[in-house]
Amino acid sequence: MDVLFINFRSFRGLTCFAPRFAFRTGVLGYTKRPSSFVKPFPDPALFHPRNGRRLEAEEDLPERVHFEVEDGGYEFHYDFAGTPTVERVFNLDSEENGVEAIQCADGRLSIYWNTSKAKDAAKLEKDAVISGSPEWQCNISNSTKSRSGMPQRTGLLLRVLQVADAAPVSSVFRVAPVSPLQLFRNVYLGVSWRRLEQPGWSAAAGGEARDGRQLQTSCGDFEWGLNYDCDSQQASQSYSLGPLKCSNCYVTLNATPTFQLQTNDEGQPTRLSFGLSAKFQSHLEVRLDDVETSLDPNATEDTWTTIFTGPRSENLIDTFTAITMPMFGKLISSVNDWTVNIGIYVIYTLKGKAGLQSSLDGVLRDQRTLEWTGAEVAWTKESGFNYSLGSVIHNGTTTTPSLTDFSADLAASLAPCAQLSLDFGDESMSDASTCLEANVAYSTQRATTSVAATAIAASSQVDDEDLCVDIYAFETDGNLDTFSDEPYAGWCFLGTCHNRPTSSFSGNRAEWDAGYQCVKIQSSLLQSNKVYLGAWESDTLWDDVYIERASEDLFKLENLGNRTINATPTATSKGTYARLFVRFKRTPSSRLLSQSSGSSSCGQSFYAGGGMHGGISGFVFPDIVEHVNLMRFFCLAVLLLSPQLPSLFEHGGTRLVDPIQLPSYRSEMSQQLCAALPGSNTGDLDEWSLEERRGKRGLCVCFWTWHGRWKGGILRNSGEFVGFRRVYCSVFGE
Repeated sequence: MDVLFINFRSFRGLTCFAPRFAFRTGVLGYTKRPSSFVKPFPDPALFHPRNGRRLEAEEDLPERVHFEVEDGGYEFHYDFAGTPTVERVFNLDSEENGVEAIQCADGRLSIYWNTSKAKDAAKLEKDAVISGSPEWQCNISNSTKSRSGMPQRTGLLLRVLQVADAAPVSSVFRVAPVSPLQLFRNVYLGVSWRRLEQPGWSAAAGGEARDGRQLQTSCGDFEWGLNYDCDSQQASQSYSLGPLKCSNCYVTLNATPTFQLQTNDEGQPTRLSFGLSAKFQSHLEVRLDDVETSLDPNATEDTWTTIFTGPRSENLIDTFTAITMPMFGKLISSVNDWTVNIGIYVIYTLKGKAGLQSSLDGVLRDQRTLEWTGAEVAWTKESGFNYSLGSVIHNGTTTTPSLTDFSADLAASLAPCAQLSLDFGDESMSDASTCLEANVAYSTQRATTSVAATAIAASSQVDDEDLCVDIYAFETDGNLDTFSDEPYAGWCFLGTCHNRPTSSFSGNRAEWDAGYQCVKIQSSLLQSNKVYLGAWESDTLWDDVYIERASEDLFKLENLGNRTINATPTATSKGTYARLFVRFKRTPSSRLLSQSSGSSSCGQSFYAGGGMHGGISGFVFPDIVEHVNLMRFFCLAVLLLSPQLPSLFEHGGTRLVDPIQLPSYRSEMSQQLCAALPGSNTGDLDEWSLEERRGKRGLCVCFWTWHGRWKGGILRNSGEFVGFRRVYCSVFGE
């Protein structure tokens, strides 16, 4: 029987039946059951327990289920463990559940049932969880685009806060979005994926490609082309990198990302990591962009420029920006009681940078193949931020430029980057990025600057300073406890936090007399990372927050010493002001010897090597309050009635891990070329005085001193340079 429904919001509880009437959508704002649902990628059906195997607990990893599946020309390795906090999830997509249509508006979900199948309608009680595909077009939880600009593909996931109305043919629920991570405790999620050399499907994965969902590739053996045009086999666009023009710079890339997430029994993260192994070809072609700028000693540019952001359909592959991995409600033998999908979004970019301290006539070209294994950025609750450069093997060919200035000195880099985002609705819970650097440096024997020498040397990884912080008082008129507050304060750097013990207020002021808390750090990390400060009220499960996270840039020496930091009170504290009283100091803890690549007898030297940079945006507990329009008294009533919900409301939007940035860390470059300067048979320059030049025939490349700086040019007539005290020339065409 087809049913015609009248606007539920205008005529509450009124439902009209009309035999053989088709269900009408659009005008009344209802969404009829979609005729089909697009399968997530990879297909969750492939992750059936019979295709997985249990792995025993080891070191800091729990007992988990391991899957190896193939889909769309990709191979996935996936480990999962987790304790569900709900008994079941109601799937709107399943025809067995008898959902004919839904309406989403104002924090309400209205479901219209096929009465012959709606046997589960009565089971949708408070705290039940409802899932569904994006085709239902329910925007309570997911907007069309996330804040990071990536499309939402994981569909809706809602928690029932209250059954507002129930009837045989329709039900109305007050709902709020819920993250998949809020449905589990003690989660371990580990996933990696790579393109197959021979795209296809194994027998275990179902034999043939389902739905023709094989990703189409072109342009040879590589999965990604970053700023690369397949037809011309050249860069799509040219870019300026500081004083140089990157006229033909691109990267072709095969990548194997690896992501790990672990939470504790309170649902808080204890580990985040993002690794990248890759094989890529880097093509660098740079020439002088602006002569005046390049001759300016202050014009050296060391800032990364984004050259390309993908994927794009014309760039090797028209493919996904997200993968969806199933989280299992229960694993008993070979039966899945229920699953929900978590979306992992990945985007690739290409960055470049260059520094120069001389003019160039011609082009420096380098084409290099790098095979990189095990680069990783990670954070753990116990040790904070850490990283691994992994290992890299590289080889390539280089064409050096024609010189008019024999003191040439430059460094340049291309870095393909992968950024992973773990999203919830239109918010990002966490981002992580890893950039693999292809670094080159070129210099001549006469170079007097340090652009190349600095780039050639390996980055120091030695802790060379003590960073010390003393939070000795906190003031606020906020209140976070029905009885007496138990405040404490703390500071964090690189994901490691140091807290004061709980205290008590005397008036509006709490004090501590514990002195400085010090940690050893690499001073270079202060340039890209801040010290974060907070104040909390100690509670049984989750500690309440007095202030929005404050931050201080201690790379600036003027920020050291005794400081009063005015902080922003949180809405829950109801405070009108908050102040932290802090002392900061930095003390050198070891003396570092300057690193140098040493002098070279080569007329021209070219070096190449690897490096990495990246970071983690931190972790923000999903904020669902802003997604629903509920009266405060209703929220409080729900909190009192359900012990499972306070963390969803009270701690939504709480930052649990602060942002961390890893600056460029490089291994020492290896010398790839040692050659003579133009016109010389050795690495040393042949010197000719003006008198010796007389009578010589042919073209002469010369350099000379002018106001203490070396300059160069082409000499056809020695009389052109009479008046300069020293002129050195190399003769061509004898």
